[in-house]
Order: sequence, then structure tokens, then C-alpha cells
Amino acid sequence: MEIQRLYSASLPDPARRQASEEDSLPAPQDSVTLCGRSRFTAVTRESIADQIFGARSVLWTSGADKGSNINKGIVMAPDGDIITGTYCDLKKVSGSDGKTVWEKDVHEKNHNLSTSPAVIAKDGSLLVGTTDGVLSSLDPATGKEIWRYRTDSYTTDPLQGEDGTIYVQKGRDLAAVNADGTEKYHAPIGRDRAKIAFVDRKGGAYVICDSDLFVIGPDGKQRWQAPGREAVGFADDPDRVFITSSKDVPHPAYKGSTTMHSVICARNPETGEALWENEYDYAKIDGYHKGLVIVEEHEKVSALDAGTGKARWERSGKLPCENKAVTSKGTLIMHDPGHFEALDIATGNAKWSLDVKGYNSSSPAFETKDGNVVIADSNTIYCIDPENGDVKFRFRMDKGIGRMALSRDETVVYVEEPGTGALSAVDFRNAAAIAKDMLQPSDASGAASETPDEKQSGEVNVEKDYVIIDGIKLPKKKLQKL
Repeated sequence: MEIQRLYSASLPDPARRQASEEDSLPAPQDSVTLCGRSRFTAVTRESIADQIFGARSVLWTSGADKGSNINKGIVMAPDGDIITGTYCDLKKVSGSDGKTVWEKDVHEKNHNLSTSPAVIAKDGSLLVGTTDGVLSSLDPATGKEIWRYRTDSYTTDPLQGEDGTIYVQKGRDLAAVNADGTEKYHAPIGRDRAKIAFVDRKGGAYVICDSDLFVIGPDGKQRWQAPGREAVGFADDPDRVFITSSKDVPHPAYKGSTTMHSVICARNPETGEALWENEYDYAKIDGYHKGLVIVEEHEKVSALDAGTGKARWERSGKLPCENKAVTSKGTLIMHDPGHFEALDIATGNAKWSLDVKGYNSSSPAFETKDGNVVIADSNTIYCIDPENGDVKFRFRMDKGIGRMALSRDETVVYVEEPGTGALSAVDFRNAAAIAKDMLQPSDASGAASETPDEKQSGEVNVEKDYVIIDGIKLPKKKLQKL
């Protein structure tokens, strides 16, 4: 599943430097020297990991020759195939081999695809919107249109309630559409370009227009209205909705000027009654876990009691700038250019940190059924145990990572290559198996040992059939096969 977050490449090309026995030049920094047969090879530690964890794991790459971005996202279809799109077309790609199943041109009369790229309805159909005011339901097997509904406005991503009702903006109204495309109601909101934030369990639709929040009940009547630029509800806390709004306050340095503060408040979803309210210089809600609302500020993160709004804990200092994941077991993983950092949501205590390269703001993190987290920086996919930070494996995409999606059976990661339109399928279960095979000796009696000094320095200790690199035991025979 995609973790709560308030998404090709060729095989890795390891950076190697071949040298003859007479070559006395030192190996580059951040490298180790492996002794194999009669030749010395300098290999970066990163490239060894790339080969071990990534070899033989790219299943296919498609679309690289078209030179156009998958700029509308990647969505997994119910049958395991992938829905992608540009501004001009919508395409279904086979998850097994990367071949195009069907392609639909939506570029009609200078109007483009406006959804991202499609919303999967509860019956498995695809809900697709265009800029000329059309919401269509498509058969995912063929791409053929099942029904269409005129919205008379720029069609943003629709949302579907638990009862199957589809909510979409229609002109300056909110429209509720039945699963067969017939209209249930449309309620006036009086604004253009509204955003439907979410639909609660009782069919209440939360619609953001400019800096106001409108809540429309299942009967099409307005429940209540309040200031709000963001609204979020959580299934584990159905008795509260959490709203972020803006407030003008006097500027501390410039007399007569104002600046913007953030206000986070909890309200009763039925009546709109304010339950508590906190004011910040800047803040946004990043997630929820067991009665705690996670709030991100500038270089600060805190957990609020959902019932009272009081802070249970706060951590300040130079913290990663974006929340990437709130796991089911209560770990908050944050990311910035350079590292991941994990906190225990219950206490705010640091769990672990991991130095990485670059930053990825477009791809979500995913939590697998076995509790691991699949997450990416700018060019590497990681599978991490969120409890202790143990990296199960990693896979480097030489040309970078854009959006990312996890297959429904959690065996493949689909990765967009930024700037080229290439889509790759990475078999990360195979990569994990390779990593396990490489890092565990086949013969326990031949186990090599390393000293603490060797582990710290990254020196290689060659003993019997193994080499030790940064405390990792690698069988020489298997290294030679890579």
C-alpha cells in the first residue's frame, strides 16, 4: 500500500578502474581494492552494492524512444497493468513485459488530459477528466468509453465515496455522480477551480475553494463552511476533521505590513464546531497515528494530541524538510537532500538515520505487507526496515527516478525515468534474494572474521574464500561472476 503521505534505466554501470600489477596508482577515495586472480581492480563500494543488489533485476524498459515525460503520473490498474499519461494521451502498459496494451488520444480541440492520469473506481473502471469539461469512465481492458458526464469546467481528479458516489466539480457547483454516470445532485459552491479534499464515511464532501472550506452532505445540502486551505480526515479518527487555514498578522519587522500565519484546528465533521485551534508561523499536517496528529513546521516537527491539540512532543533543529512516510507501526520517516531520518511517533525519539544522495519529492513511499518501506532518493530505490533502519537492499537507476509505483503483488517497482518518458520494471524481490545470497556465506565453516578497526576503516581482509568490505562478508566466487 502507498504509505500515508499528506511517486528507464539500464542495468547499473559500475565505476571500475582496471589496473595492471605494475600500476602503483592509489585507488580512488571511497573505493576498495579486491584481489582477484592475477589482477587488481579498484571498485567503489557503491558500485559493489549496485551489482549485488541490482544485477538481473530490471525486467523491462519501455517508452524511452519517444522522448516525452510521463508527466501525469503512474497508476496501477486492478489487473496488474500500469496506466500512464501525458497531457495528450492516456496509455495502458502491460506490467509483465512493458508492451502497450492500448493508447487513447485525448488531445481534442486543444484540450488536454487534466486528471493524473486516471482515478481507479471501485468497480475497476478508469475515471478520466479533460480540460474541456468531460469526465469519462473507461473500460480498463480496452480503453473504450463506458459513459461520459459533462462538467462544463476544468475537470480535476474526482473522488469516490464508500457508497460508490463520484464527486467532481461541475462549473461553479459540486456534482455527485452515480457509478453509472447519472447525476445524483449538484450543489452550489460559487467558486471556480475547487479541490475536493476528501469524502468522509457518511458521504460528506470537503471542498476547498480559494481559502474557504465547504462541507456538502450526502443530500447535496451544505453542512457548514469555515476558513481552510487544506482539510484532511483519518479513518482511525472519524469524529474529527483537521483543517489548516491562513491568518494575516502584523509583520514583526515592518510596521504597517502583515505576514501570514498558519492555523490548524480540529472540527466536528457534522456541525463544524471548533474543538481546538493552534497558531503557527508556518505549519502543515503530515499524518496521523494512534491519536497523534503529526505537524511539520520550519525545521521542527511535533505530535499533537488529536483530542486536545496539545503537543505530546516536539523536535526542533535542522530536520529533513519533508515527511515521506507514516508507517503502520508508528515510525515517521523524513527526507531531505542528503539523508533519511526516522522518529518514533509515540515519543519523538530518533530511531535511525541514513545518508543518501539527492532528493526525491515526486515519488511516495510504500509499505509492504511484511512491514518494510520502499522509498527512493534521486536515483536509488531502497527497501528499509522502518524499525531499525536496516537496508534490505538498494537498486540504483543510473538516469534518475521520477515517479514510482509498487505492483499490487508487491514484487515489482515501476519507475519513471525523468526527462525521457522511459518506464522500467524492477523486480525488487529478486534483488533482495540476490542480496541475501551474496551477504550470507554458503559454508558457515568458512566464515571470515573482521576486527572493529577493519570495519571502521573499510579495509579489506582477505581470508579463505571471503572478502570483508565495511563489515560485510562477500564470497569471492560470487563477486567474480558479477
